[in-house]
Amino acid sequence: MRACFGFLIFIFVSATTAFGWGKGHETHAKLVFENLPKEIADFFGNDGGKSLAKWSKFPDGHKKHAQNAEVVKALGIDEAQALDGIFKSQFFWHSSEGKCAAFAMLAKAFREKRKEAAEFYAGCLLHSVADSSAFNHGPLVHVLTYFNYNKDAFPKVDLDLYVYNSSQAIRDEIGAMLKDFKPAPLEGGFDNIFGQILFSEWEDAAFLAGIESKLLEPAKDGEKYSRGYIECMSATAARQTRSGANLVCSAWNLAADNGPIPQGKPFIGKETKDRAAKRISQFVASKKLSDDSVYDGLFDDTPNGKKSIVFVAECSSLMGGAKLGFSNRFLAAIAARSLKNAGKPVKLADLKEIEKKYPSADECPVLVLPVSAHIPNRKGFLEYMDSGGKVLILGGTNAAIPGLEKNFSRRDNSETPVSTKYGKANE
Repeated sequence: MRACFGFLIFIFVSATTAFGWGKGHETHAKLVFENLPKEIADFFGNDGGKSLAKWSKFPDGHKKHAQNAEVVKALGIDEAQALDGIFKSQFFWHSSEGKCAAFAMLAKAFREKRKEAAEFYAGCLLHSVADSSAFNHGPLVHVLTYFNYNKDAFPKVDLDLYVYNSSQAIRDEIGAMLKDFKPAPLEGGFDNIFGQILFSEWEDAAFLAGIESKLLEPAKDGEKYSRGYIECMSATAARQTRSGANLVCSAWNLAADNGPIPQGKPFIGKETKDRAAKRISQFVASKKLSDDSVYDGLFDDTPNGKKSIVFVAECSSLMGGAKLGFSNRFLAAIAARSLKNAGKPVKLADLKEIEKKYPSADECPVLVLPVSAHIPNRKGFLEYMDSGGKVLILGGTNAAIPGLEKNFSRRDNSETPVSTKYGKANE
């Protein structure tokens, strides 16, 4: 008979609409404009920075293009309606397909010398470029964002690049990082660039996950921002500026080539997706838990003679690409760190290893599994329980455990932090 184990469900609130920089999208777009070659900047004109900034916020919405009078003015009613026939709403520009569509349509607008249309598509493209490494998309700062950050329960922290306008230190740091930058168009045609766009999303997310803890570094007395905060904010903004300027220049070059421009969905061909998926798979396989700052300080050796409480942890990925559920990296880290601070021996187990084999109950009597998506390696999971292992599940709902209900025991309400007395969602 399999061992029963307690099932604790911590409801983890997240917003239905993800945002990136907020007003900082405007700052990012202006930085990109300031770093464009003169030929492209002249095409956009003196007010080009303002126009790119205006449209850089557009993807954060759920309306149809043809319902927006300013979009119709920039694109024409026929093109606005055509976009609505391909995409469900303006929020589509956040997706991988949306990024590639914005890039292709920007090249088309450049070729046709349609300034207002180019401003619209460039703004949409820059928004999605910035969102790949936006602070609210990292597993650590995500929590501050969606749990009403800047309240008393959390550290005071500004998560928007808009601080560029009020901090001379951040302006100077970004300026120094971009001092010698010259845009370098990506090589190849649309297929190659589409593949790079797909892959760069994962690189950007990994970059952010590796440095986001610096945002929470406390400032010294008399300073508004810590050195770590300034470095993290500036490095992220500079990276996004380079990426955005390189893509705009790439679209400009392809427009001048007079070759075919992809039109209509799907913009990305199957071969391009397959090549990108292979490259992404290799990249994900190479990542280590120690690459992610959310797990900082959790890799010390277990004291001799003590068996650790093992937490299953997942490396960073795209916001919607986590196997255990996006926010569960934070749950694993904060729970493990709390036990460690209380003097308990803890250890992290990489999800990639758990997918191959669970540890034995002898070496790991208690396993903590933060999951809201699915139980990894179910066969190994049940074998671990059969050998006497105890499992504590954090996060999610009963949807994560179909077919495993008989292996659970319900604890008394007094023993759990949430229960049915708080509503059905807390069962």
